[in-house]
Amino acid sequence: MTRIFYACLSLALLAPSLASAQSVSEITVSSADTDLVTATPSGTVTWGIDDCIDLAGQLSDEITFTWSMTSPSASGQYAVKLQGSGEQCATTAIAASEGDTCSRPETATQRDSIAESFTWAALLGDVITTADDCYDSGNGGNFAVHLVYERDDDSDGTAQATESETVTFEMNLTRPSVPTDVVVNAGETALQVSWTYEDSAEEFVIFYTTEEASAAPAIPESPGVDSATVTDGSATSTTVSSGVAVDTTYFVSVSARDSATGNLSLPSAVDSDSTQPTLDFWESYRAAGGTEPGGCSSSNSGLPWFGGFALLGLLFVSRRKTAAAAIAACLLVPGMAHAELVLVQDSSISGAFELKLGRYSPSVDDEFTGSSPYEDTFGDRNPMYLELEYDYQFWREFGSLGAFVGVGWHQIKGVAFNEDGSASDTDFTRMRTIPLRLGVVYRFDELHRRWNIPLAFSAKFGLDYYVWSVRDTDGTATAEIDGEQVSGRGGTSGYHFAFGAHLLLDSFAPGMASTFDLNTGVNNTYFFAEVTMAQINDFGSETSFNLSDTSVLFGLAFEF
Repeated sequence: MTRIFYACLSLALLAPSLASAQSVSEITVSSADTDLVTATPSGTVTWGIDDCIDLAGQLSDEITFTWSMTSPSASGQYAVKLQGSGEQCATTAIAASEGDTCSRPETATQRDSIAESFTWAALLGDVITTADDCYDSGNGGNFAVHLVYERDDDSDGTAQATESETVTFEMNLTRPSVPTDVVVNAGETALQVSWTYEDSAEEFVIFYTTEEASAAPAIPESPGVDSATVTDGSATSTTVSSGVAVDTTYFVSVSARDSATGNLSLPSAVDSDSTQPTLDFWESYRAAGGTEPGGCSSSNSGLPWFGGFALLGLLFVSRRKTAAAAIAACLLVPGMAHAELVLVQDSSISGAFELKLGRYSPSVDDEFTGSSPYEDTFGDRNPMYLELEYDYQFWREFGSLGAFVGVGWHQIKGVAFNEDGSASDTDFTRMRTIPLRLGVVYRFDELHRRWNIPLAFSAKFGLDYYVWSVRDTDGTATAEIDGEQVSGRGGTSGYHFAFGAHLLLDSFAPGMASTFDLNTGVNNTYFFAEVTMAQINDFGSETSFNLSDTSVLFGLAFEF
């Protein structure tokens, strides 16, 4: 069902009914193509250009108004009056009076409900006869349907005043102002469009086409012209990618949609630009002579041993004092500041959870002599790296010895390059790295345990598997290798050593630490710094990404 019927039949904002004994309780409006709609009486429905176009194709359709009345003891008379554009309609009398030009002054007797039917053409008259009439803002106007009702005299002879209910249809065909300063910058398969708009708008419609003669159209959209809608009425730019092809010139225009009427402005002046191939990081890496094969099968040899250790790690986590409990305990620290200081004996220790942050900069460019695709793409930016680790301590005598499982997250965004080497204004590329680690850890905490010195040290060795992917504007990047398109994703294995220095925070608030242990099972809380030396290149393979790095991480450790 077209939008016009829903617009004109949704009378939810209509005013309260008459206060007299005989009054209209609700109006039901039905049409050949609509569901039954009910509303409280009286109000105004606004039509815009889209609604007008819908109506122009349904002028012969019949619409029925049914007014439901309260039921007083006496009967009454009514008249339904149809007031077209430019007509005058008296609502103080049932019969037609001097100067009353309403086209339907009919009277009848009814008590509980009143129903009248007419066509849209009868309401619109000669103002709207075809859809073309809807593009003329001068064709706007008001049209109304009046119910004039007069109840018979009461038993005491008191005459009742004539009352009326009116539903007004207001046609507003005025377009909003046109956006200005439209600029389009094309990437490989996307268009970056910007514009200026001084007035308020509900949304913007971006029209784009490959036909120079087909500038962005008015309503309705022309064949061969695509469109995209920006629902933010305060927006000044957007990226369009649906159906955009490489090596193609696009002509772009922008229209604004008014929030009150839904009318669309005339199209702005047209700007154009041509899409061209761009190089994301995966393509730049391969173009520079990189040997990493990529694809889902990349470095799959590292997965079996990692999967085995991962199962072992899950068994550790399934113990009574889990890493999840440690995380929850961490979140409870502020609340412990007000807890009663109850000193208790430390519970036994069997594991630890670590949360650490730092910087990560892979050594991808070490593979090359005279070129640096990673640095060219991502620059010297070094986003934050996050890592979580769970340790299971299976030996505690002089210090502790345990096994650990860890997972990290790192993502960096860079520019894509045009064929001439310039940076694209539209396209971008990302590289995402997820390090997975398994290994053994030794913690030397005898200084605290024996002499109450709040220091501890750790040493770790682990086997690593880094899952990585490269993305462009449209998703996972691809590059042509030996005549095939290979996706920029895979995995690289290796190993790492790590050395950490830990400051025991419990020593600064022993009462809080004891209560924390009693409530959560966390024995010791440390702030630490850790140097990680990772060698991630498939153990020296010449056909793998070199994701090695020496990084300094800072974090909190919870021993439980």
